[in-house]
Amino acid sequence: PRVTEADIVAMTKDYKGSAVLAAGEAFDPSPSNIDARTIRSSLPNGMKLALLPKTTRGNTVNASVTLRFADEKSLFNRNTPATMMSSLFDRGSKTMTRQQIKDAFDKLKARVSFAGAGNNAVAQIQTTRENLAPTLRLVALLFREPAFDAKEFDLLKQEELSGLEQQKSDPQAIAMHVIQKKISPYPKGHPLYAPSVEESIADTKAVTVEDVRKVYTDFVGASYGDIAVVGDFSKDTLTALAKELFGSWKSPKPFARLVRKYFDAPQASEKIETPDKANAFYWAAQNIKVRDDGKDYAALVMANYIFGGDALSSRLAVRIRGKDGLSYFVFSGIGAQSLDSVGVFQQIAIYNPENVARLETAFGEELDRALKDGFTEDELNKARTGWLQQNLQTRSSDASLVAKFTAQYITGRTMAFDADFEKMVQALTVADLNAAMKKYIKPAKISAVEAGDFAKHPPKAAVKP
Repeated sequence: PRVTEADIVAMTKDYKGSAVLAAGEAFDPSPSNIDARTIRSSLPNGMKLALLPKTTRGNTVNASVTLRFADEKSLFNRNTPATMMSSLFDRGSKTMTRQQIKDAFDKLKARVSFAGAGNNAVAQIQTTRENLAPTLRLVALLFREPAFDAKEFDLLKQEELSGLEQQKSDPQAIAMHVIQKKISPYPKGHPLYAPSVEESIADTKAVTVEDVRKVYTDFVGASYGDIAVVGDFSKDTLTALAKELFGSWKSPKPFARLVRKYFDAPQASEKIETPDKANAFYWAAQNIKVRDDGKDYAALVMANYIFGGDALSSRLAVRIRGKDGLSYFVFSGIGAQSLDSVGVFQQIAIYNPENVARLETAFGEELDRALKDGFTEDELNKARTGWLQQNLQTRSSDASLVAKFTAQYITGRTMAFDADFEKMVQALTVADLNAAMKKYIKPAKISAVEAGDFAKHPPKAAVKP
């Protein structure tokens, strides 16, 4: 799926949604209180429930229903129909048309969206206490009795192809596809394979509605799913309803998570022309062999926050966006898997193509400075405060808690993990950050892809800071 500029900004800015809670319960968003208030259980078929009832402004409730299915072997060469399937659930059931479904959700004042990757299908729900039960009933109907109508499938296919055609000239989409291919070279057909835009177009053209129907028949059930609900609802009523709607729906075949593999990807550099595009896009990445649950990773998180993780006050933001005025948006990110030692360090910028040489120089100099001179005590203290505040705000968002509960299905964690990780961050020293950067971040391993209209915008000469 395409990551937009808005997506990136949303990922990196402080979440402001917690103000909504002011008119509801004065909820304590500490990990220990969230765990104490969350009721976890299982349905007869194995489906998990994570329920956190609380008083909210306007009696709002956020929820998700996630179905997980298949495994790496059974999804080989079936990723495209499996992913398209998720977009068809709200486009028609055996008893309702697409318009009737839309009208029903509108009448319930329910915002419901269906999405999914190759091995899951998710319904995200926002509604009110009085409308939660009928909304869940409708979601269950759509999951359990999909029409997979041929005409709706053809419309979806055309929409997908139209979006992919636009990506062929979009600097951001091109850079993202190319960098993913370089750092994640899974074999073609693997559910984690990173296709080019052209390959995605060919795959989409080749898919039939029968392929989608067969994925559903072969794999989909609720045994490996979960329902997460946060907000104004009755836990007893919800538990009984979940059992009625999903408790007897068994998956035809087992689910197994997709194991991520670490690739020691060689350094690569590529500049791609995208004629007549005002902005250029820079995407650099390096794979790192680290998991998200250790001291090294905590140190990398804080080091990255100082380097480029804070959209306003990070070193990259101050230098590249502020002082030099080279980029409209600049960011660095660190991420890692929870169960596999697979992580990635990324640097991203949106900029005027004539600034390409200056941008490259600035990125290189700032990374060299971080690796050579390290960080300061003051930077660490400010970063730690900002990062902890960001976490607090995220936990104050009901929608964010729903997403966290859903992720915990795979990791087996509770909020105690978050509390322990924050303690790890609290105990970090500057020496820890500097050591982690030198251990994991290797400029000679960083691949960079730039896409833009460089031919018509000759690069300005690089300048020293």
